Amino acid sequence: MPSDWRGTTFNNSNLLGRKVFSERLQALLVSKAEAKLGEPDAICADDLANLGNAEDYMRVATNVSTVYENMLALGRGMAPEHVFSFASATMPVVAVVLTAGGAPVHLYHGDAPAPFTAGQIGELAKLGGDLTCHHGSPVPSAHSGATVLALDTVVDASNGHGNAVDGIVGGDASLFITNTERIVPSSIMTVRKRMATPITTPAAEQALQSFCGLAATADAEAPSAGEVAEFNAHLQTMSGTVVNPSADPVTCSAGLPTIAALWLALEGMGGADILMCSTAYGGSSELTDLCLTRENLRKSTFHIQGGASFNGSIEAALGALAADPASLRPTTVLFVEIPSNPDQKMPDLAQVSSKRLAVGQHT
Repeated sequence: MPSDWRGTTFNNSNLLGRKVFSERLQALLVSKAEAKLGEPDAICADDLANLGNAEDYMRVATNVSTVYENMLALGRGMAPEHVFSFASATMPVVAVVLTAGGAPVHLYHGDAPAPFTAGQIGELAKLGGDLTCHHGSPVPSAHSGATVLALDTVVDASNGHGNAVDGIVGGDASLFITNTERIVPSSIMTVRKRMATPITTPAAEQALQSFCGLAATADAEAPSAGEVAEFNAHLQTMSGTVVNPSADPVTCSAGLPTIAALWLALEGMGGADILMCSTAYGGSSELTDLCLTRENLRKSTFHIQGGASFNGSIEAALGALAADPASLRPTTVLFVEIPSNPDQKMPDLAQVSSKRLAVGQHT
């Protein structure tokens, strides 16, 4: 495997997208189908490197995760662009729920325990989601106007009931879209790249090794409990908070999911006013918009471009919020990138903190 494939960012000089990368990969597999491992004509690292890159960031897609999704797609006779892997066991379902536009989503899990608790379903409802879990197998036309999902074990054992579902949820945290009118692949991709990630490279590499009948050597190492505790304590120390094992940090496979976790936590605490710089990273802004399906979270922006004062713009925006105290949510979040992009401006943090405290006293 090319060493570059194990990175988290990738050269965008030959950026293809998942669909074109998959087409090139499958053409390569067909052209080398007769060659065996070790033979001169067998697929080598250079062949794979010459394919190009599926995406430029790990949280969007990696070549390894896309190869894995191709193997999953071939196993079910599906187009690779209709198959998505996730680094979270619940996100395949969550992504469908969040892109359903408030329409009901029914998940069939056979004899297995429900993948979501009543509390988790309630949290999804706060984001406008409507999820119901069912034992047994789906029946065609049982849920008109709704999206129907089923675990892969249910579909594979249902003797043809797979045509009653719009999507299949794999036990390896994958999503197979069987009805693209009901589950739109581009919408799933948006949620995955903003609120989650594809399967991690070590996990995908291990799964591919197993698929090929090789010894699974990737993703074999795991930290001890003591190493995890040391890691969490180090994160707390770096963040300037007290080391507290009963409140360990939440660690995600990318940065944007940590922001999503913050917004969802604040939503559950009664909501928040999110004051975001208009030049904030587009991913952060789009992610925040994805979470604004209920009025508990409200976003407003301030501008710092050109000759605008960083501190002056923040103070004016805080003042505008304070002018209507009756509408304020329980928490106000000031979201800025320091230094700003692309102007490279720096605010006076002591002044910002003083203004924030003054606004808090008046509201």
